[in-house]
Amino acid sequence: MKKISKNELKEIIKKFLGRAIKRDSQVKNDIIKQNNEYLYYNDFKLNVGFGQGKFASKPWLVFLKDDNKTSNGIYPTISYFYSEKVLIIGKGISDENPAKLKWVLKDDDEKWIDLPFDINKCKKCYYKKYYKIEKLSDLTEKILEEIIFYLEDIMRDYPN
Repeated sequence: MKKISKNELKEIIKKFLGRAIKRDSQVKNDIIKQNNEYLYYNDFKLNVGFGQGKFASKPWLVFLKDDNKTSNGIYPTISYFYSEKVLIIGKGISDENPAKLKWVLKDDDEKWIDLPFDINKCKKCYYKKYYKIEKLSDLTEKILEEIIFYLEDIMRDYPN
């Protein structure tokens, strides 16, 4: 288990988004591991998905805690919707299996189905913020700071 800093997480987000924009899914372990150790931010284990067999329309970088999985649980997520060129920071909830835990919801949590885009994934999820990002240079330092701010806010909403 290797804990990473805020600055290291910023670099990981840049790497993830760069690959998502280019639709490059060849290597993913270098995003979530260092020296064969999984990376953790605020006690959440990083995981990434670019699709299986073909590139996903919604690659994701998620932060897992306890026994939660993307297929069965809740998790903070950074998702990139390739066709809409939108990066979303939100509260993920598995579609396939019912999650045992429930998110603490706040007034600023919006449902993904209410996004102004035709996104048919993660109908039970909530988001804090989304950004229109067409190229990596659109990901400014200000946006990275906001992403970390919202991500940490979501992590605090994780039920104990």
